[in-house]
Amino acid sequence: MITDAKRADMVSERDYVDELNTCPLIFPTTEEVGMLYNFMKEKFPDRFVAEQLYHFTKLDVVEKLFMDDADLWCTHYNFLNDSSEWRIGIDYIRTYLYRHERDDLAKEMGMLIRGTGCAPWILSFSQHSDKASLWGMYGGREKGGLALGFERAILEKLILARNAAMNGEYEYYLLPCLYTGIHDVGIVLDYILNVCHSDEDEHLCREGCRHELPSRILSRIFFLSLLIKHSSFDYENEWRLVIRKRDIRPWNDDQLMLLYVKEGSTKPHIESKLFDRPLRGYFSHIIVSPCGDVEGNYRYLEELRQRYDLKFRLELSRSPYNGR
Repeated sequence: MITDAKRADMVSERDYVDELNTCPLIFPTTEEVGMLYNFMKEKFPDRFVAEQLYHFTKLDVVEKLFMDDADLWCTHYNFLNDSSEWRIGIDYIRTYLYRHERDDLAKEMGMLIRGTGCAPWILSFSQHSDKASLWGMYGGREKGGLALGFERAILEKLILARNAAMNGEYEYYLLPCLYTGIHDVGIVLDYILNVCHSDEDEHLCREGCRHELPSRILSRIFFLSLLIKHSSFDYENEWRLVIRKRDIRPWNDDQLMLLYVKEGSTKPHIESKLFDRPLRGYFSHIIVSPCGDVEGNYRYLEELRQRYDLKFRLELSRSPYNGR
């Protein structure tokens, strides 16, 4: 519950949210993201081998995850764990554009440093199920944590269904991240600038609106920037569920409260609204972290699995990480 004192502290956050909703951003169409997905899969097949994707979380939320109304929460892309992370992709792309004499697009990318009303929300997964570095970052060092496994094919099927059913209020896209110095992001940028032509592009040309094409290209470039990470994070092998939530006016108080998942949180969050039945039914694999009361945490998960008659595979981590 948000107290009166807490509500008073939210004034500056409300001002920020109001600003987010004043500058709508053109987003790529589902067709355009699909073209980008297929091109990346052709060029970087190693990033698409995972059949399972894992979301790392702390154990103190485990009971909530098994409730009927449980959901996974997504963070506004301006508020990721590393506050500078979202700038890396934009800065990398701007440098590329200047080098290739596309100053017009580079300057427009600079304007995207500010938030926008249709800016995306991010939910992170990893191809890895049990890695010491991930437990250390996201697995709850004191009480322990979980790696929640989902079948990628089922997530992609859900995304197709939800994109068709939500009438544009929410849009979902699931793609792997690309790492600077490891994946040649320039190849993808060259494809976007010179090869990727969608039905929307052709429609604009037929209607004599070629002047709008740069904004269409910019939308695809911006989307790509959401997937670019520095090579120092390559150990994560991250996939991102990118959610576009259309906000055509400033959020009201009730919506603003949803930004606070727990007391003291300063990160805007929203529910994913991706799952069409209780979240627990989608778990295919759960790994208990090597931190905290490992055996006790395992027994608790086993109790929950039996209580709800679930079939997910439950394992203890084999990682040497112990939370210290």
